[in-house]
Amino acid sequence: MKRLLATDLRTLLKSKLFLIGMIIAVVLPLLVVLLFVAVRALMKMDDPEMDVFVDMAVNAKTVMGSSFSLSSNVGIILPVFSGIVVGLDLTAGTIRNKLIAGCSRTKVYSSHLIVATIFNVGTILIYAASSAFFALIMMPYGPEITQAEILSILYYYVLGILSFVFMATLSTFFALGLASMPLTIIMTIAIGMILGLLSSVLGFVDYDSYKYWLNLAPGYAAYRYQVSTIGLPDFLEGAAVYLFLGGGLTAGGLALFNNKDLK
Repeated sequence: MKRLLATDLRTLLKSKLFLIGMIIAVVLPLLVVLLFVAVRALMKMDDPEMDVFVDMAVNAKTVMGSSFSLSSNVGIILPVFSGIVVGLDLTAGTIRNKLIAGCSRTKVYSSHLIVATIFNVGTILIYAASSAFFALIMMPYGPEITQAEILSILYYYVLGILSFVFMATLSTFFALGLASMPLTIIMTIAIGMILGLLSSVLGFVDYDSYKYWLNLAPGYAAYRYQVSTIGLPDFLEGAAVYLFLGGGLTAGGLALFNNKDLK
């Protein structure tokens, strides 16, 4: 397993998609923050009395709150990239070579899932850290930084990481379980967009009345950071949903891959 994983990691590191992902993770946050700074300046120039409103509505928290979004920016790109990297091994026929060499299908699938997870999590952490760094040095954070807010930031980042672990299980499921590169690209983008839209729509639902049900929607708990703060119950429910869905996709994808005829 170690040799197989090392081989797949080398393949990832040598790919152009890895280099592109790293560049995007550093350059895109800077461009996004500069855009927000420009918007702040224009809004204040248009009406100086809006300074307080602008500081509350367009701030570092706004930027940080979009870092792990699955429906915009790098959130759409990363799962597609990881799915392509995994799928290329199948379309190139090198997976058959691994099986002939004695590697079990379970180990092959697991290795690709680990590589996809490392790529997704590593890149999104660089992106999120860059976003926070550029935003905090160019704009005020926004709300008062209390103990509850600090915990909310921590919960948000952990949930954000789990969301991209989940997307790694999704892209691996489509790339290996269903062995379809076009389906991998289309479905990872579509599901990411749907989850992002779902969280936004559910934001209009009364939270206090339905919070235990709302958190069952993947991504909603993390969305709470953008509009308020994330409490411990929100965090635990949100994390459980990602772990449950990711585990289900992994088990399902592995079952499909183990029974697939690799011609």
